[in-house]
Amino acid sequence: AIPVGPAPLPGQRWVLEARQLSLIARDNSLAWRPASPNERLVIERPGRRISREMVEGALAVELGALGLPAGLEPELAQFTPPVISESAGEPRLLFDRPAVDLPTRRFFASMVIVAPGSPPIRQDLTGRLVAMRSVAVPTRSLRADEVIGPQDIALQRVATDRIPNRAVTEPAQLIGARSRRPLAADAPLVMGDVVPNVVIRKDSVLSLLLQVDGLTITAQARALEDAVTGAVLQVVNI
Repeated sequence: AIPVGPAPLPGQRWVLEARQLSLIARDNSLAWRPASPNERLVIERPGRRISREMVEGALAVELGALGLPAGLEPELAQFTPPVISESAGEPRLLFDRPAVDLPTRRFFASMVIVAPGSPPIRQDLTGRLVAMRSVAVPTRSLRADEVIGPQDIALQRVATDRIPNRAVTEPAQLIGARSRRPLAADAPLVMGDVVPNVVIRKDSVLSLLLQVDGLTITAQARALEDAVTGAVLQVVNI
């Protein structure tokens, strides 16, 4: 029940080493010593990130009131997601003195995040106004030859000048495939970034099963080709 120091900011962690723990115990008249010089205490404060999409969406409304050209959206530069307390209420995003340089399409705004139960956060925002389109991107960094699941792909608004030709616009096209190479999070994907996930290899020995009314027949077969999930596979009965 005795405060011994300030808490970490939401989403951050502190490590107190043995010497610091000894000092805290001594300052509070506690007869305690670390069991070894390697003893440490890790303090983590849970936090909730404010996403880029949320900030860009609120900023688009704010900048739109300045009479910007139609079809342009804000793209943040060097954005670090702010973190509020995990138990905080619904955050409100407020913007102070937003400004746009139309010839260069650069913008600036000072954002304040206010949420019940969390200290206010102020963050300066810069970026540019660009035409954007929704494309499929990895939600995390993917290793080479990793099977892509539904949670690994999402649609994201990306500036059109950073979208490659034939970028994938339907995440379902990528689910179940394998990454051909390491893929960075939030980078637009093309079909060449993945290969079908082969679940049966050519020359594999398989079991055939035929079931009809009261009759079950099994036999062995050899695959004549590679096959992915859902494909029709040609086999030879051996």
